[in-house]
Amino acid sequence: MHIDPEVVSEAAGSVLDTAVEVSHSWQDAVVALTGLAGLAAGTTPGAAAFREAHALAADSAGTAAATIAGVLENASETLYACAFGYSDADEAAAEEMRIS
Repeated sequence: MHIDPEVVSEAAGSVLDTAVEVSHSWQDAVVALTGLAGLAAGTTPGAAAFREAHALAADSAGTAAATIAGVLENASETLYACAFGYSDADEAAAEEMRIS
């Protein structure tokens, strides 16, 4: 089985791009979500509790998004390390064949 370090490196870049997209998407959405909660609740008797519950849910979702992005970043780093390892092994094998 042949593993192409370039393909692994491209996959690492794609995973990292996804991590960045998850982070940025949540950052873009959270402001709108928390703002909408305040507008939706208005001045009704339960408005404060509604806004507080919405803020807690947004915080939890933010933690989840950050965790997912972190896992993806770690996976990307691991894939890059594998790609470099395979590349080094390929270069060492090629050098050994030239010497022989």
